[in-house]
Amino acid sequence: MSTNIVNRFFTLPHALETVFANTSGRSWSTALQNANLLTQLSSQRMVTIFAVQDSVIDPANLPGSADLTRLIYEGLSYTPELTDGSCITTRGGGSLRITRQGNDILVNGVRISTPNVISKNGVIHYLEQVCYTFSTLALLY
Repeated sequence: MSTNIVNRFFTLPHALETVFANTSGRSWSTALQNANLLTQLSSQRMVTIFAVQDSVIDPANLPGSADLTRLIYEGLSYTPELTDGSCITTRGGGSLRITRQGNDILVNGVRISTPNVISKNGVIHYLEQVCYTFSTLALLY
């Protein structure tokens, strides 16, 4: 007969605010709070957020509401659902094209550096740099 010893229990996911604070999303959380989006997202049932990691965000130049909503999908998309060539329509009307290169997943050409960070009501995928959505790119040209 074998004996299994449990030395710790599964930790339930935390609220978005806590997850952002405990991972590399403090600046993104501040931007969401400044845009009056953080409370909305925290109470939403399912959400996927493509957040830019703190190391590449200028705290003096945080994205505004329009830019933030172009990186929020109102549904759950963990990495297995992010299939090569798929497009995700975001809350702000943007379009995120997913491509896979080997083990990397790219969102509009930007690599997901930390995928599947689970929160109480969704998932965060951290991007290694600022990601422009197709509708944002259209505004640049």
